Amino acid sequence: MVQRFAGLLKNHLSLFYFQPNSEHESLVCKRISSANAGNVLRKNIMARMLVIYKTPKDVAAFDRHYSETHIPLAKKLPGLRKYEISQGPVMRTAGVSGVHLIATLHFDDMDAIRRAFASPEGLAAAADRKVLAPGEADSQMFLFDSCEV
Repeated sequence: MVQRFAGLLKNHLSLFYFQPNSEHESLVCKRISSANAGNVLRKNIMARMLVIYKTPKDVAAFDRHYSETHIPLAKKLPGLRKYEISQGPVMRTAGVSGVHLIATLHFDDMDAIRRAFASPEGLAAAADRKVLAPGEADSQMFLFDSCEV
């Protein structure tokens, strides 16, 4: 199962990596910078992985596993620059969000994300995410480049 998930993740990252919308991202960042006549500089360009976990059936068990097992695994990812998680309720402007936790992992670039999840530490963290969120609808994952404007 671990190898199957690793293969799916590798394929997902490869597809994303080889077909990124980085040209659009660069144009947006450049346009914003030029529109402000150099007052806004492109800086802190990083790649991010955003993982959104829906509210689990057993919140206490999820929180315990996430803090005791998943965080230590994820913090060992090669190339990880920063790891943030939401604190407290994840709200929407209207209604209940159904989201329990949002994790944001920061890397230098998309290649760094791909290398991280091809490593033994990445395979272990990816397999453990499936323990936390076993169903496809239990979590969402987004990968993107970002720039500070």
